Amino acid sequence: MKTISPDSYAEPSWVAPGEDHSSSPAFEHDTRFQTFRKNLRGAIHAIRTHRENRRRVARGDFKLRPLVGTYYVTHRCNLKCRYCTEHYPIRDTVDLDTEGAYEVLARLRREMSAIYFTGGEPLVRPDIVDIVREARRLQFFPIHLGTNGLLLPLRDQALDYVDRLVISLDSMDAHGWDRVLNAGPGQARRIYEIIAHYARNQRSRRISILVNCVISGDSIDQAYQVMEFCFRHDVVFAPVSATSDSLPDRRLLARPDYQRLVRHIVELKRRGYPILGSKDSIETLLLGRPFPCYATSVPHVYPNGDVFYPCQPLGRIGGNLLELGSVAAAYREGERKFGEWKECWRGCALNCYVLTAYYLNHFWDQLVLESVAQFAMQPGTGKRLPAEAALEPLYEDPGTWRTVYPVDAVTAGISYDVPISQLSAAD
Repeated sequence: MKTISPDSYAEPSWVAPGEDHSSSPAFEHDTRFQTFRKNLRGAIHAIRTHRENRRRVARGDFKLRPLVGTYYVTHRCNLKCRYCTEHYPIRDTVDLDTEGAYEVLARLRREMSAIYFTGGEPLVRPDIVDIVREARRLQFFPIHLGTNGLLLPLRDQALDYVDRLVISLDSMDAHGWDRVLNAGPGQARRIYEIIAHYARNQRSRRISILVNCVISGDSIDQAYQVMEFCFRHDVVFAPVSATSDSLPDRRLLARPDYQRLVRHIVELKRRGYPILGSKDSIETLLLGRPFPCYATSVPHVYPNGDVFYPCQPLGRIGGNLLELGSVAAAYREGERKFGEWKECWRGCALNCYVLTAYYLNHFWDQLVLESVAQFAMQPGTGKRLPAEAALEPLYEDPGTWRTVYPVDAVTAGISYDVPISQLSAAD
């Protein structure tokens, strides 16, 4: 098994998605019956996993059965976002080659049914299409792919094997977002156009799109505009607050304008807008409320196969998946090295960990209902709500609410209907 040299990641040229970028055969989308069977199989697995984990916690065993695995396929990225922690990963590892990635997937599949591909930027890997195709062959469901979006036209074929596409977008101020991305002018505008293009094609591509929006002290007003953009393009809005060492920024949480934003988001969720999470989990995540974390139910695997124990924020490696054979074995090795781990109340403001509390303790009354609601809001169902509500005050609070959140001049001039084939490497 080989590792990939960092020098092999040359910046690819911008090409149209119609070209063939892998050895993948022609893809046929699932029929509606096949999609229904996948959803049913996923639901059955989630119910069985929930029941088993409740039993384990009751007897004091916190090495839980995994529900979804997060696989960092690479640390490398085509951007240099100023706030990104992956510039300085907890452990700097090299990437496995394609066969090594296949072996990681095969071992993960023995213990869980869902997977989330992240990085770095997964799409910088030339073989990412083949990797997600292998995940589909192994019958992972759902398959999530997290990306900054810029390389999607180059790796367009990967979407044939993905169920949910997660794209990062924190601001509709194109100039300001370019500065954050730190990769030259015009990148923000291209991301807006790419999201809009794939949003229009969600129905035909059988994918759903989620926009991950990090809210910082400098981007509170921009969060309203990102919400409006999401609602207008029929994609799910996933807000998270900026953190320090994975913990909530207490100065941000104390700001009145931030608290008003959170109230706004929760009210829109109550009205049925496509926002990730339940009302309670959104408040817990965005307001830094304490929650019991069951991190071992969402294992994180680094590019070389290292498995964190009990979680990625603490930076402790239990063992290597390829050497030990399973996540469970890596957890046992982690317990041997670092001691027994119980539920944690550290309060990391990360969605994957917040949701473990609701998964274990509010499975039926919140997560199941939320899953049904998200299914009902699938793209193309005709249940889109007015996007303008994202920008409008929802409370009788004239002393504190601002009624207008203007779009900057650059963003206002963008045509969101630009064909993807017309997008170029530079403006």
